[in-house]
Amino acid sequence: MPRGAVAWLALVLVMAGACIKKTEKVAVAPAKKNALTANRDQLRQLINEKYAAVQTITYSRLRVQVEGYYLKKEKKESYPRGSGYMVVKRPYWIRMNINNPLTSTTVAAMAANGSRFQVWVPSENKYLTGAVNVKIEGDNPFYNIRPQHVVEAIFVHPLQSEANRSFLVYEESDPRFSYYVIDDFETGGSSPRLLRRIWIERSELRISRQQWYDGNGRLVSDALYNSQVEVNGLPVFLDLNLNRVGDAYRLTFSFDRDAIKVNEPVEEALFTVPVPPGAETVEVKGKTEE
Repeated sequence: MPRGAVAWLALVLVMAGACIKKTEKVAVAPAKKNALTANRDQLRQLINEKYAAVQTITYSRLRVQVEGYYLKKEKKESYPRGSGYMVVKRPYWIRMNINNPLTSTTVAAMAANGSRFQVWVPSENKYLTGAVNVKIEGDNPFYNIRPQHVVEAIFVHPLQSEANRSFLVYEESDPRFSYYVIDDFETGGSSPRLLRRIWIERSELRISRQQWYDGNGRLVSDALYNSQVEVNGLPVFLDLNLNRVGDAYRLTFSFDRDAIKVNEPVEEALFTVPVPPGAETVEVKGKTEE
């Protein structure tokens, strides 16, 4: 066979080999494979008619882990996982007791009624109180723990239909899940301001994350939820990982599904921690949060 023909035949064989189709199996996470679809109106209805319909929650049993980050010293401190109970009521009412799991004594009692907070720390014999939006200047992250930060993350506020509010829906994904993401904006100023971001996991159409931003677009609070349960037909989170980015502390909660009551009457007097006899009362003052 002529040399040129041999070269041509070799080229044909190489090209044929290059064009052979190669098929490989690609694993898709079950949650992504079973992702559900919903439009803008359906997502708004899910939030406003389901999540936002929860008005009060009583957690008779919970576990909580507290961590603080000393940024200047580049270190982290954490307290042993404690037990306790919590009652929350819209819009920003909360009462929480954290107990030592070994002795069942109170480690901290906290409350907020929408305008003022109270924190009683028996080990330091201190009773701290002040406006809910005050923040202490200093390096100690535990001084910035506020009960209203927790109630903000426990509840899901509705998507407003006011003239100065709007929201945008788009899709995101990670290796395990697909999400609908809702950006909740305030539009009344010179430029839109992002207030909150809601992540909805699509295989169950459940809220898996909420994030809040300040006036400069900085992330200040990040709440993750791994699971939820329906009580009286309404969704309630079974866990909460709350990272207060700007305050350098983290609270991790787990709630007993058999010890949750929803939308039962709660007396407003409950949302006050009385001043214990002999306690040092400290009026917390500082700059106002944005």
